[in-house]
Amino acid sequence: MWYKKLLIAVAGVAAIGMILLFYGCDGETESNIVGNGPILRSGHNIVLHEAQHESRPALAISASEVVEKPNQVVILNDFNLIQAGRLNIQGKTASYDMKHSVLEVKGDVTLQTRDGVKAFLNGLIWERRTKKAYTDNPVKVQATQGLIEARRAEFDDDFTSIRFIGGVHAKISENYIID
Repeated sequence: MWYKKLLIAVAGVAAIGMILLFYGCDGETESNIVGNGPILRSGHNIVLHEAQHESRPALAISASEVVEKPNQVVILNDFNLIQAGRLNIQGKTASYDMKHSVLEVKGDVTLQTRDGVKAFLNGLIWERRTKKAYTDNPVKVQATQGLIEARRAEFDDDFTSIRFIGGVHAKISENYIID
């Protein structure tokens, strides 16, 4: 007799579990739990183009995955950003706040300018309206003239100038010093 009550209790718990599994997620499905919140649109192997706007040069972004959220934030995975032949930014994951024009890159980032200067950093925040960007993590900048390392860096004027902050070390090419 007691086993019948136990069987009914187990079946009741299983039924409640199934109900919670299907209805307890506030209507979210597996596809829109990614990134904590609903998704407006998503796609794979996407190329986005932004036309030249006021003082901003044109921009092209290719990404293996793009997810647009309702709060005007776009998540980019395995992306390559090219700014009108001036700048190339590559990274694993980034979020772009369309409302505030802020790109936040997480993880390893490679910047390359048109004259071949490469910067290697971990994390980057680029405020496009103010034309300023920064990283609070170590940075290495490699050019034909040598290598500069610092604890952090700030970039101005759409990456045309850089300010190294803290623990700055430079290895300059001997040819550069002689010239």
